[in-house]
Amino acid sequence: MMVRVPDRADAAARAARCFAIARSAAGDRHGAVARGEAIVRAAGLDLDDFDVPGRWRPIRGRA
Repeated sequence: MMVRVPDRADAAARAARCFAIARSAAGDRHGAVARGEAIVRAAGLDLDDFDVPGRWRPIRGRA
């Protein structure tokens, strides 16, 4: 899936909205997560910075 993203701040907000939809009961959870992940990758952002439903996230700042 190819996603065109104009800037990183906009991309981060769009991805966060997709992940929020995936956490809610509305819409297609798998599709919303896939769309959010595609936006994050296209913008060169770190997926660990987002609360992605169903995805384990490392704890930062711990040794």
